[in-house]
Amino acid sequence: MSSPRETAYAALFSKLSAALYGSVSNMSRTLKHWSDVSPTDMPALFQAQTSQEAVAERGKPTKWILGATLYLYVSTPDSVTPPSTQMNTILDLIDNALAPDNIGQQTLGVPSIVMWARIKGKVETDEGTLGTIAVAKIPVEIVAAGLGAGN
Repeated sequence: MSSPRETAYAALFSKLSAALYGSVSNMSRTLKHWSDVSPTDMPALFQAQTSQEAVAERGKPTKWILGATLYLYVSTPDSVTPPSTQMNTILDLIDNALAPDNIGQQTLGVPSIVMWARIKGKVETDEGTLGTIAVAKIPVEIVAAGLGAGN
């Protein structure tokens, strides 16, 4: 049986996998350094868990802020084409995948656990200073409830 935390992280990965199908060659929840991924296996996206924070208010169930960072690696075939061109297209796909629905939520398909998920914070990128490879780090926040006994 999967834990509620695992369900939330797996739902994020599933949502992104569906949204990026055909646009990304390699996806995993096991982080690899960009230098360990062949340019022929790019674009690649890796999801890493980063933090879990309990937010408790008196008389209310504990909410959990689950952090993840997405690592996007892209490569261009030559030094003329900027890698940011491909990167920006994929960043837009990720942004669209995590866009809120018509009532302002993104529950990743598991509304019993996930209250919302979104990109939150600064997206960091080297914009191709690694030559024909570019790296972006995308922070994602999942707000969840009902994860444990403190609810």
